[in-house]
Amino acid sequence: MSREENIDYETLKKIVFLVFVFSNGSQSRIKQKEVADKAGVSQQTVSRILQELENKGLIERRIGGKGEYVLLTEQGSSYLKILGERINSILYGPRKIILKGRVISGLGEGGFYVSLPYYSDKIKEILGQPAYPGTLNVELDKDSPYDRLFIEKIANIYIPSFSNGRRTYGSAKAIKCSVNGYVPCAIIIPSRTHHPPKVIEVVSPAYLRGELGLKDGDEVFIEIVGEDKQ
Repeated sequence: MSREENIDYETLKKIVFLVFVFSNGSQSRIKQKEVADKAGVSQQTVSRILQELENKGLIERRIGGKGEYVLLTEQGSSYLKILGERINSILYGPRKIILKGRVISGLGEGGFYVSLPYYSDKIKEILGQPAYPGTLNVELDKDSPYDRLFIEKIANIYIPSFSNGRRTYGSAKAIKCSVNGYVPCAIIIPSRTHHPPKVIEVVSPAYLRGELGLKDGDEVFIEIVGEDKQ
C-alpha cells in the first residue's frame, strides 16, 4: 500500500553537497574556488551543482558586495532533515519523533473525504477499524523543526488516487502516530490541500476532541515512531 521514494546516486551527491555548503548554518557566503578546493572538484562542477540545487528549489543564490550568498530554502531544509532521519535510523534503529502543536478548527474538508467509501476503506486498513468521519487539525509550533513536507517524506503508507467516473480524487500519504498517548491514530497528508505547511490532519476511530477533552488552542503532543517502509 506504500510507495518507496527512491533517491538516485546523483541526487544523493547533491544532498551531501548541501551538507558541505551549509555546515556552518542555513546561510553561507561562499566563494566557488574555496568550495571547489575543499571538495576536490572543479569550479565548473561547483557552479553546475549550485545551479541544479537552485533549479530544484533547495537553495536560493544572491549576489552581495563580498561574494555570493547561498540560502537554504524550506524544501532544502526538509531534505537535510530527512537525510538525517534516515542515517539515524540505519545507525541506531527507528526513533521517536515528537510533534508539538495546538488544536485548531478545520475547513470541514477532512470529514467529507474521510466519509468517502474509498478513503474510508483505506483508512480502516491503516487503523484496523473504521475511522471517525472527521479529522483533528493541529497547527505545529512555529519553532518546530518539522512540518507537513517533512512528514510527507517519511510517511510510509501510500493511498492511491481514484475516480468515480465523474471526478478524480487525489492520492494521500499516511503514517501511524499517537495523540497525547492515544492510539490508534494516523497523520493523513493529502496530495491536494489548502492548509499551510504547519497544519496537519489526524484520523482516528475516536472523536479525538471528545475522547481527549480537546478544544481549540489546547496543546497536543503527537508521537511518530519511525518504521520501515511497508
